Amino acid sequence: MIHYLNNKLESDVHLKIDDQRSCLIFCTMPDKIAAHNISQILLNSKLAACITLFPNAMSIYPWQGKIETQFEIQLIIKTHIILQQSVFRTIKTYHSYQIPELLTLPIIGGDLAYLSWLTNCLR
Repeated sequence: MIHYLNNKLESDVHLKIDDQRSCLIFCTMPDKIAAHNISQILLNSKLAACITLFPNAMSIYPWQGKIETQFEIQLIIKTHIILQQSVFRTIKTYHSYQIPELLTLPIIGGDLAYLSWLTNCLR
């Protein structure tokens, strides 16, 4: 029994170390069609495991000397840090904004089954 628990603990620790490369990429899109299109491209290319779309996110920011207010779609893209630059390049290729929001946050923990599923969905 102790041997089993030690092996289980070691495999759990191994999964946690491997899955620390998982990350969230935040990106806003101007509308639902653009958000859906880029989501399909990222998912079909296996650059993302899952993308959550939040409609009607209000962004307020300075642009060209004025304060702008824009309703956008906020994307949260679940991927791995090793795919970050490919995700950024893909988004920049299809995005209509001159400077799209591209922010990456590491996933520092989570359900091991979910993190394993996330990994298996990617390239």
